Amino acid sequence: MYIKDKYQKTSDANVFVKADGTEISRDKLVEVLNELLQNRVDENLGPHDEAYIVDLDTLVGTGYFEARKKAYASAESQLEMQYDDLIDSTTTWKDHVASIKSKFPKGD
Repeated sequence: MYIKDKYQKTSDANVFVKADGTEISRDKLVEVLNELLQNRVDENLGPHDEAYIVDLDTLVGTGYFEARKKAYASAESQLEMQYDDLIDSTTTWKDHVASIKSKFPKGD
């Protein structure tokens, strides 16, 4: 995965800082990276695909992360959906993810 802006860990383990002094909390950075990884899986993107090169600053602070995080089912529920989908040849999990992404789209 390639991220244009590299954040460095500070003496406070819960804060990362960019060269220009911009700070981001550890929780927010983890949230952003989890979203990037999920998008990579959803879109079958590899680390060298142009569409996967991301400017982290454009993602941090946008409200759709928080909204999506609250709307998604728990990880355990999503795993159960995926298993049931495999057994039953259904698309419950994909439908769940698609509905949330549709309800809380990324800004352009």
